Amino acid sequence: MQEELNTDNWPPSGCPPLSWPVLSSPLARSAWYRAVITAYAALWEGHITQARFTPANEAELLDLETRLSCTLPPALKAYHREFGALSLAEKLCSINQDSDTPIQSLLKAYPGIVDMLEHEDEQVLGLVEDLIVFGDYLGNGNMFCFHRESGDVFYFDHDDGEMLYPHLHFSRRISGCTNDTLPRRSTRERRSRP
Repeated sequence: MQEELNTDNWPPSGCPPLSWPVLSSPLARSAWYRAVITAYAALWEGHITQARFTPANEAELLDLETRLSCTLPPALKAYHREFGALSLAEKLCSINQDSDTPIQSLLKAYPGIVDMLEHEDEQVLGLVEDLIVFGDYLGNGNMFCFHRESGDVFYFDHDDGEMLYPHLHFSRRISGCTNDTLPRRSTRERRSRP
């Protein structure tokens, strides 16, 4: 494995502009992601951090949803079906529970949050219990989460007193979630989950 970036042929053929474009459809979004991942892989070719496509199959996705006791937001599920876990600058967590950054509950990913929220109200604690980590921000302990019932996306920032920031625009644009995309469960069903 090489130790440095391969910048001799940068940008590689087919590299899209490094800006966030308007993506008019799921097909356009998929093509853009594929082009970005391919360009990133070319940049890091031969390096241990080279991006690789690792698509998940339906059985693996169903197993994850069973472990989480919730469905993945539709676009996140589609992304894993086509591309799989990925580490570019941020990391899209893996469906594999044995990976170093699996998709899992925020309480499991960051158990210290319980101590940090010791004096918070029940509503905040209830919210934390329903958040699922799907992305790791630069490996610094801050994470992107989705709400297991609504699919709304939150940014967990352990360095800030606020800690949880809703990303409504991010929810619609990145994960394709809306409040209508995930089934609602009763309080009793939520309490009985593993």
